[in-house]
Amino acid sequence: MSMGEKVCPYCKGRFWPSRYHQNQRVCSSPECQRRRRAEYHRKRLDTDPVYHEQCLHSQKKWRERHPNYLKRYRAERRSRAPSRAERLRLVKELRRLADLIESDAALELPPFLAGTLPGCKGGSQDEFSPTIPKYRSRLWSQTDDRILVNLVGCKPLRLIARLLYRSTREVRSRLEYIGRRFGRA
Repeated sequence: MSMGEKVCPYCKGRFWPSRYHQNQRVCSSPECQRRRRAEYHRKRLDTDPVYHEQCLHSQKKWRERHPNYLKRYRAERRSRAPSRAERLRLVKELRRLADLIESDAALELPPFLAGTLPGCKGGSQDEFSPTIPKYRSRLWSQTDDRILVNLVGCKPLRLIARLLYRSTREVRSRLEYIGRRFGRA
């Protein structure tokens, strides 16, 4: 480091002070300048009661000029689309559910349906063949029913419909059928 070169206390980078301001101790990067001003403001608030009072008065005047700012701000934040973190959480949950379905972990039947679905003890294919409305593009399989029954209490219908590649109307209709068929309505 040469004679005129200094080290910034914030970013630890080397810089040459301004020839017009030889006592410059912070480099000219915007982040370091922001930190310098914030540190100065905090120190001045702690040491100068008049400055502290002036800042409080200034904040109070601003709030009086903008009385509904905080209400509008909070309302806008609530009405916005989900944040990136929320979207990532939802994607992670969808992937976890898809993995459960692929690994057959979600296909375990609850005790009240054991023996009533085809392929289980006591069930037969004949007693489980529903009449399918014409708008359905494909029939409901045993696997679809198991997934539906296992997820219905803990996941929203829209999510279940997406996992089963069906509409929410189809899922709702199937749930009504299962409830009528097995006395759970």
